[in-house]
Amino acid sequence: MRIRSAELGASNPTIRAYVTAGIPGVATLEAGDYFIGDTAWDKTNKNSYTCDAAGTETTAHWTQTNTGGLTKKVWVQIATHDTVGSAETSFSFSGLTGDTDVIYQIRGMIVNAINGSNNIFMQPNADATAANYDNEQGFDENGSAGASNTGGSATGIQLINAKNLNDITVFFGELYAKTGVNRTYVGFCGDAMGATFDSLRQTGVWKNTATQITSLTIIDSSATGIGVGSHFELWTPRVPS
Repeated sequence: MRIRSAELGASNPTIRAYVTAGIPGVATLEAGDYFIGDTAWDKTNKNSYTCDAAGTETTAHWTQTNTGGLTKKVWVQIATHDTVGSAETSFSFSGLTGDTDVIYQIRGMIVNAINGSNNIFMQPNADATAANYDNEQGFDENGSAGASNTGGSATGIQLINAKNLNDITVFFGELYAKTGVNRTYVGFCGDAMGATFDSLRQTGVWKNTATQITSLTIIDSSATGIGVGSHFELWTPRVPS
C-alpha cells in the first residue's frame, strides 16, 4: 500500500514511503520504479527499510534500518479503578499473568473515609494469611522520623497510611511479580492535608515463591475506608503493538 509522498525538490525524484506486509520486494510492492531514499514499513514484522539501490519492485535493493522490530518495552496502563457512589472496603485487579508481566506498578490516591488513621493493603491472589507477609516502614510524621515492622501481623503488603478524615494520600510503588522468589514491593506514599503530615517509605514482601500472581486485591484495614473519589492505576511493561 502506497503512502502519500513528499516532494523534496524539483531536481530530485519524489521520495516515497510504503507500507508492506513483509519484506519489501516483488511479493509485497506495487509494480513500478523505486528510488534511493524511499522507505518501507513492514507492518507484519514491524521492521523499517530504506531503498539504497534504485530499481523496480524486482530489482531495487532495500536495507533494514532497525534491529528486529519494536522490542523495547514501555510502561502501559492495563487497569484502573475509581471509587464512585459510596465508600468501599476492597476491590480487585484480575486476569493478571505475573510470570509474563514480571513487574507491576501501582499508583493513585485515596480519599480517607475513616475518622482517623487508615491503612490500605495489597493482597496477591486475595491471600489474607498474615504469616505470608512482612512489611517494613520508614516514616516521617510532623517532622519526627521513625520505623516499624509488621511482619506476620498484617494481612497484605501495605500501600498507604492516611491520617485524617477526608485526607488525600498519594502513593506509588512497584511489585516484582514473577515466581521463584519472594514477591517484593517498594513504594512511597504521602499525606499532607490534615493535622498530621505523614510520608511513608514502604518495603513489603509476599512470601509465596511458587504461585503465579493472577490478581491483586486492594483492601482497607477498616470497613468502607476507601472514600468516594479514590483512584487507582495498574501498569506493566509491554512491547507496543
